[in-house]
Amino acid sequence: MRRHLLEMLNLRLLEQTQKLTGLVQDTEQRILGGLLTRLDGIAADLKLVGERVASVEAEVAEIRSDRDKVNERINNLDHKVCELFTLKERVGELEAKLSSQQMATQACELRMHGIPFLEGENLKTLYHKLCFSLQLTPPPKFNFPGQKNTKIFSGPGGHYKNGKLPRKNHAVTLHRSLPAHG
Repeated sequence: MRRHLLEMLNLRLLEQTQKLTGLVQDTEQRILGGLLTRLDGIAADLKLVGERVASVEAEVAEIRSDRDKVNERINNLDHKVCELFTLKERVGELEAKLSSQQMATQACELRMHGIPFLEGENLKTLYHKLCFSLQLTPPPKFNFPGQKNTKIFSGPGGHYKNGKLPRKNHAVTLHRSLPAHG
């Protein structure tokens, strides 16, 4: 009987084991089916995310390219602005030079006639006073007596060189033929 009882118990245990195995297999299949469905959904979502990431990367690359182009344009504009400032300064210099040259051509010859010579007279001081009264400050450069190779005085007898002044009571002409601001 014991044996019989043991066999019955073994049979019962085998039946229960088979039932449990079937249930476990069904449960595993349901769980695996649910997991596979979820994994398929996740895979589809990942594929969409991958496509979106690729699209975003392409847009970022395009934006970077546009940014580089804008930076290049900004650098070119900065360079041109610097050039314009340099050119503006140069134009100012040229305008000043042109103005100076126009003044030089307008006042390139200064002649003083009928100045009687007085003993001890300083012609340089007289010249500077005249320039000041004509508002030519600073006075234009000028060669005065005593400077080499100059002819700055002329009178009835011709030119007087090397700082020699004409005799007393002779008319003196002080003339200049150089540009005033040269």
